[in-house]
Amino acid sequence: MRKFLTLVLLLSISVSYAQDKQSLTWDDVVQWSRITEKQISDDGKYVIAVVEPWKGDGVLQIFDNKANKLAEFTNAKSAEFLNNTTLIFKVKPLLAEVENLERSKNKASLYDKLVVYNIVSKEEMVVDSLGNYKVSENGDYLSYKREGSEILHITNLDKCNKVNDVDKYAFSKDDDILVYTTKSDSINTINIYDLEANTSKVVYSTAAEIKTFKLAEQGELVAFVVGCGKDKKGVTNKLYIYNESVKEVAVPANANENWIVNQYAKLSFSEDNSRLFFGTSPEFFVIDTTLLKSQKSVVDIWTWNEPVLYTQQLFNKKKNSRKSYKAVYSIENGTAVQLADQSIPTVVVSEKGNGNLVIAQTDVPYKIETLWDGHENGTDLYIVDIKTGDKEIVKKDFFGSVEISPDSKYMYWYQPLDSVWVAYGVDSKKENLIATNRNFGVSDDLHDTPDSPSAWGELGWSEDDAALYVYGKYDIWKLDPSGAVAPKNVTVDGKQKDVAYRAVVLDKDKTVYEETDQILLRAVNYASRDENLVTMRMDGKKKKTLLSADMMLGGFAKADDSDAVIYTKQTFEKFPNIFMSDMSFKTSTQITNVNAQQSEFNWGTVEQVKWVSLAGDTLSGLLFKPENFDPNKKYPLICNFYEKDSHNRYKYRTPEPHRSTIDYHYYTSNEYVIFNPDIVYYDGYPGRSCYDAVMPGLDKVVEMGFIDEKRIGAQGHSWGGYQVAHLAVKTDRFAAIESGAPVVNMLSAYGGIRWGSGLNRAFQYEMGQSRIGKTIWDAPELYLENSPLMEMDKVRTPILIMHNDQDGHVPWAQGVEYFISLRRLQQPVWMLNYNNEPHWPTRMANKVDFQVRMSQFFNHYLKGDSMPKWMKDGVQAIHKQ
Repeated sequence: MRKFLTLVLLLSISVSYAQDKQSLTWDDVVQWSRITEKQISDDGKYVIAVVEPWKGDGVLQIFDNKANKLAEFTNAKSAEFLNNTTLIFKVKPLLAEVENLERSKNKASLYDKLVVYNIVSKEEMVVDSLGNYKVSENGDYLSYKREGSEILHITNLDKCNKVNDVDKYAFSKDDDILVYTTKSDSINTINIYDLEANTSKVVYSTAAEIKTFKLAEQGELVAFVVGCGKDKKGVTNKLYIYNESVKEVAVPANANENWIVNQYAKLSFSEDNSRLFFGTSPEFFVIDTTLLKSQKSVVDIWTWNEPVLYTQQLFNKKKNSRKSYKAVYSIENGTAVQLADQSIPTVVVSEKGNGNLVIAQTDVPYKIETLWDGHENGTDLYIVDIKTGDKEIVKKDFFGSVEISPDSKYMYWYQPLDSVWVAYGVDSKKENLIATNRNFGVSDDLHDTPDSPSAWGELGWSEDDAALYVYGKYDIWKLDPSGAVAPKNVTVDGKQKDVAYRAVVLDKDKTVYEETDQILLRAVNYASRDENLVTMRMDGKKKKTLLSADMMLGGFAKADDSDAVIYTKQTFEKFPNIFMSDMSFKTSTQITNVNAQQSEFNWGTVEQVKWVSLAGDTLSGLLFKPENFDPNKKYPLICNFYEKDSHNRYKYRTPEPHRSTIDYHYYTSNEYVIFNPDIVYYDGYPGRSCYDAVMPGLDKVVEMGFIDEKRIGAQGHSWGGYQVAHLAVKTDRFAAIESGAPVVNMLSAYGGIRWGSGLNRAFQYEMGQSRIGKTIWDAPELYLENSPLMEMDKVRTPILIMHNDQDGHVPWAQGVEYFISLRRLQQPVWMLNYNNEPHWPTRMANKVDFQVRMSQFFNHYLKGDSMPKWMKDGVQAIHKQ
């Protein structure tokens, strides 16, 4: 009995403690912080983290490997280690300074500062009014310019040199060389600065403008483009290369007639410095300046059979006006070859430019098919002779993204239409089928749109191009590119354990693996979402579990010169703070402690819910409850979803004034329950699929006994906004719905344009997320059935719409149709239009405003709070702030 009374007493204290905690307000939410930058020093002794609130000044924190905070700097960011003890970072103006300047209507400017800080000595060098800066590869040298100044400062932190009239500048990778250009009215120069000798020499001087340059990673090898004035053909550019002397690189002889060197094209050297890659293009189009403005017609001409829709042309006008086509110059032979042109515009070179294999792809013959196929239009594949530019056709009219193996023995690709991995032997000229779904699940079996499923991804190659490592749903597989040997399961037991093995790549440049290489793997259980951290050799041997966690792991970064590693772990209740360990992961030290104020608030918990949909699918969802949850109470519930989200069971979901969705922590803190169900879709019936998945899931939650059935709401945005709009015409179970940027009329939306990209919307319905799978003429009944507008007279639920007048994803007219129909039917409806905002609010003031109004809307209908004035009386245009 004594033990029982003690337990009751402890429980009562716990419940009382939870009830005494505060509820989050929107003022609290905007002060919540996240870690936006993190790094570990090469020796593993120091960690830096930039912590920023949604509104306000962030802070750069510096820790040692024992979690001692050594220093912090307000509003510092873009931090990096110059060496193990020296940091460089920018300090932005304080928010109060920015707001005071705006309040005073002063046209003066505020500038960043640059700080170089020594962690040990605490000494710092500060550069005021920072314009731009660059750091050499090993951190020995810093160069910078102040705002409005053309003086380049070059320092090794002991002494500083200055160069006047500098325009552009860059370090070589080996740190011995700095190249810079000067710019003046009379003469411009390109110069090489020997940092060790502290000497500078002029490589080239001209009265023309030096448009761009590229310095090789090692040595005094520089390429640069000079703009040589304008004539009736437009800008004439010249390309030069300096290699002990200056030599002009001519437009390749095999280029199209009247082509020029393109000043906007990227210049790059092969890794071995044997080649220079550059770009050419047709002569720039010149506008007739002899016509008066009143004499010019202003018209867009749309043509039915042009390959690219005119709206896409307009959207990409600037980019296309600068478009270039890759060419190559042999430094040894002094010859240039055109590799790409307008008919075959895309080329990829092998072995970082050192090899002779060049692959080319073109979708030009199939461009018009993107109108309905979206990204699944055909492409032709070629091999290009890098010495002559001659092209050999390999494959016609297929869909896939082609890559080259590290030693150039194979071209390889995943072919979505057939769900197969393919390798093409460059010497054998043979196409090898190396993995299919019959071998293992190479394609995403959870895919549920009319287009083709994607692969699970690839990891890299073995030495000598002997094998390609790819992911299946569960395991890592070793594929023989010749097709002679069957795929081998490297991780072995993923499917049996219902676990997905995925490599934690600590060296981002690593693409080739030896069988003895030890790799780190995340092993995520599909059912529970629990994670193990596993180490294993690439041959599948010596597999060992290092860490088991009922949480989400991520953010791994290893010190270059030690065994130290930092990472994050998070749950819905625990912020993803930075932890430090070694590669054994036997012990970990928590480095940061962000958002310590969380303990003061009523937080929340998450659990998994399973049910069977009306279509017979076993589905999962997440149920979020307040921290002070009382099973004997009846709670309001908000159903929020998009497609599938149960895999984020352990996601922290940092409190945020979101642009489009409810903030889970805010609502659980204010004693709401949130239900996020997964949805499985069937082609042609996206609306019905949503209903069939969500409603029985809702039944399952209500059966638990703590939900007030008269206080259930729903919220979604974009695709989610469409789905809650569909639910509103199929059921009156919801007491309130917020629908953001929804499509309510699939017939009018089908023929529309996504103004944010210029793309037509038809492919989205035939092949993409809207999941109709047929044209509007083949299946008009499906477009009608899936358009909530056609059944708007059945709505009995108060609706809040948010749709902005510059929406480039979903036409604003859809929101207008939604509002006008409900207004005509005299159903309670409000619409928020954040002026000049896109698919969602981007300005912080607008995001906060949206969240405040949405919470007031739900609080009124789901909690019985009084109706706010903006809902009751509206806000007339003359009173608009």
